[in-house]
Parts: sequence; structure tokens; C-alpha cells
Amino acid sequence: MREGKIIKLYREKLGMTQEQLGNGICSVTHISKIERGITEYSSEIIMLLSKRLNINLDEEIIRFNGVNNILHRWLDSMVREEKDRIEEYAELLEKEPLVLLSDYKNCYQLIKAWYFLTKGSLDDANKIIKSMKKEKLPKFEENLFKHISGLYLLLIGEVNESIRTLKTIDPNIYHNPEYFYHLGIAYHYKNSNVLAYYYADKAIQHFQKTKNIIKIIDCELLMLSQIPIGELNGDFDEFYEFYERYEHIIKNCNMIQNKIKKSKALNNLAYVCYRMNLFEKAVNLYNESMELKEANSQIYLISLYGYVNSCLKGNLIDRFSLLEAAHRGLQIAKTIKDESYQILFKLFIYKVNNKTEQYFHYLRTKALPYYSTYPYVKLEMAYIKELFEHFITTSKNDDALLLAKEFIRKAPVEIF
Repeated sequence: MREGKIIKLYREKLGMTQEQLGNGICSVTHISKIERGITEYSSEIIMLLSKRLNINLDEEIIRFNGVNNILHRWLDSMVREEKDRIEEYAELLEKEPLVLLSDYKNCYQLIKAWYFLTKGSLDDANKIIKSMKKEKLPKFEENLFKHISGLYLLLIGEVNESIRTLKTIDPNIYHNPEYFYHLGIAYHYKNSNVLAYYYADKAIQHFQKTKNIIKIIDCELLMLSQIPIGELNGDFDEFYEFYERYEHIIKNCNMIQNKIKKSKALNNLAYVCYRMNLFEKAVNLYNESMELKEANSQIYLISLYGYVNSCLKGNLIDRFSLLEAAHRGLQIAKTIKDESYQILFKLFIYKVNNKTEQYFHYLRTKALPYYSTYPYVKLEMAYIKELFEHFITTSKNDDALLLAKEFIRKAPVEIF
């Protein structure tokens, strides 16, 4: 059966008809049956067909048997974020004609879609996802398709649909619990702290068994992010426990020499310090995080925004330097076309310049409509509260009442 598939693949690759391939060897009918695996055939015929196709069939069968292993190693390398191996397998499979056989074609296309998602090529991934919707997939590939679709929906901000899709995965068939981590991220975007922590904890148990340190770090950071820092209320005993857990994560990042994860851990720890009013410590950590990041990137803007906020709250630098840093952030956001951070830095500049009327006008007409879409629930809630307080202070009671109703409608409810 494998022999027939391989013969058909190379015949079509060479642009030969069945008649041309079988000329002087066997009939067109016999070629057709060989390719479909529904007839017996002699080793002599297979040898002559292989010679005409200029292939060594024994070697092709060995490679055929290895393709499935390579596909799953490629997927595993993406789960483990092993960049060199990801590209090595991508290049290897791109040159492997046997991956186009029906046994592997769909699996290859699905993992290729995952590859595109890791590269940020969302349009390329979506083309494959759309084409796969028409296919009748085996159970494992069906669940892999759900995972990839859910991850794509998460990346484009369709959080509710992402959750619905990911929760249809059958863990008894699909043994890649990374989808639990992606569910945790989705609930984090929805501000559902308990569910985010729950799914991150389910994922970390798997990653600990497979000794996937990078994903363990991701899960630990996600779990720590669910603990409400505002509830510490100046409790430095709990804060030091937080600090120790982050230091442990940073130590692991140093051990595996992963600057990206380290910069994320430093940024998150800086935010904890910011919430504890330790502004100078927060500024130092944000600076350390920025030094590990590419300047023209969103992850750099995350730390830069935290830096300027900490400087403002702690009154640590002069107004000119503060505005200079904010304008630099705004320019980077424009360069990389990140509307979210353009809005954030514009609001910040209005605030520093004491342009209160312009600040709340921009907040109401631009920021809130933008952040009313997922995955910006936490930010939207913060701005709704701020605008509500402004309305109360300025005696705009009707506006405050409407906003309060909106807040109640938007406030997340967690249900197991």
C-alpha cells in the first residue's frame, strides 16, 4: 500500500501518466491498482517502475516511516520554543515530498499553521485553518485543528470563541495539554482570575512531567498574575513571598539563558512593586526589562509604559524627561502601528500636561470604545472606574449612573 502511494506521488511529480509509467512493464489497469493498493504485484514490476521513476523504493519507504516522527518532533519543538530546531524541521519537511502523501498531508498542514502562528503570520495560518474546515480529519488531527483554531482566535482577540473552541478538545485523544495554558491565557484576558489560575495549574502539571522549563516559567508567571496585588494592602510579608517566587523564576530564566522570559518576569515583578508603591524599585526593574528587549516592539512598550507611570507616581524624574520618554513611546507605537499603546501614551501625555478636559474627552470618545473589545477587559474596567469618579467629582450624575450600569454589565463573573 505504501509502495503504491509513493509510486503515484513520484509519477505525478514527474508529470507522467499511468500509461507512460507502465509502458512496456504492465497495463494501465495494473498501475492504477498498484497505486490504490488493491492488487498483488511482483518485486520485478516494482523494481522496473522504481527505475523508471529514478527512485530507490526501499529508501523511500524508510523515509516514509520516519515522516510521522519528524512531524511530531516539529510540533514538540514549537511547544518547547526551541527556535533552531523549529526552523530545522520546517526546512527539512519543506524539502520532503513524502509529506504530501495523504497519510501526512493534513497533519503537515495543521502543524504548518501552528508554525505560522508562532511566527506571527496570522493570515497564512488562517488560510490553512479555513481550508482544513472542509476536511474529514482523524480524531487526533481533529483535536489538533481545534487547538490551532482556538489559538488563532485567541491571537486575534476573539477570546470567547477561543474558549468555546478549546473546551471542545478531548484530552483522552489529544495528549498536548498546552491547550490548558492557552485556556488560562484566554481567561486571563477576560479578567477571570480563578479560571485562569485553574487552567495554568493544569498545564504546569504536564510541563513538569515533560521537564519543559520554558513552559513551566510561562505557567508560573500566569499563575502569579492572577493573585490580586491590590489586596496585599501594604502586607510586606506577602510581598516578599511574591518577590521570592519571581526571583526563582528569574533564576530559571538565567539558567536556560532565555532573555525573553526573563524580561517578562522582570516586567511583572516591576508591576508588583508599582502596586506596592515601591516606585524606585519598579523603575529599576522596568529599565532592566527594557534592556533585554528590542526597542521597536510591543513588549518594549509594555515596560516603557510601566516605567513612565512609576516615574510619575513616585515623582522620580522631571516633567521634561517624563514627557520625552512618553513621546518616545508614542513614536514607537506609531512606527509599529500599535493603536493600543498610541492611545495609552496619548492619555499619559494629556495627564502629565494637566490637560484634564482633553484627557477625559479622549478617554471617553477614543480609549473606552477601543478597549471595550477583548482582550482589554482589565484596562476597560480601570478606565470606567476613573471616568465614573470624574463624573461624580464634576457633578455629572446622569453620566455617572449610565457608566455604573455599564460597569455592572461588564464586570466578569467566574463560574466553575
